[in-house]
Amino acid sequence: APPLDAAAELQAAGMAWLDAEKKREEEAAAHAGHDHGPGAHPEGHAHLDAHGDAAHGHGDAQGHGNAHGAHAEGHGGGHGGHHAVSPALLTMSYLLIGFLVSNFVLLRLVNYADPHVRSYAWKMMSSTVTIYLAVVLDGTLSSAIMGTAHSVFKVAKPAGADWPKAAISLVVCLLSFAGVNLAVYELRSEARAPWRMVVTEIGGHITAFA
Repeated sequence: APPLDAAAELQAAGMAWLDAEKKREEEAAAHAGHDHGPGAHPEGHAHLDAHGDAAHGHGDAQGHGNAHGAHAEGHGGGHGGHHAVSPALLTMSYLLIGFLVSNFVLLRLVNYADPHVRSYAWKMMSSTVTIYLAVVLDGTLSSAIMGTAHSVFKVAKPAGADWPKAAISLVVCLLSFAGVNLAVYELRSEARAPWRMVVTEIGGHITAFA
């Protein structure tokens, strides 16, 4: 019971103080409205000045907060600009990750428990490497023939004409076709079967690309 009485008394005292403050503010406002002369009602003016200072301080705090917000926003924008990634760099990153994943998958396939899966994996890689080698060899032969014809036989490179490239491609196609047939005939024994497969794969793709 005593703690409750003390709380009630404290609450009553607080309410009385609030009522007194309210009445004093009303009286100060009424006196300020009737007399605006110099030196009149200093208490009211002091109260208003206090309120003005508080409002001014609140404005300063708000302005300071806005300044800090703008600074933080600019700082964050600056950091975002530093971490911007170009499309080329992003593409290279994707390709690098894709190559790593492909290597892991191939490593898993060539070491698979089923022998058929291992055989198909090796054949797939062999065909892929053969195609890339054929493309590189075809471009190298075409460039070598064109460069030799231009430097040795002084054959000019006509601008905008496609017949020199077509003629070189025809020559490469005929040479590779004849060379593959001769090599297969020479490697017809079973002991040379692996070399025969290599010649037929690479030579066939060179002939096709030419």
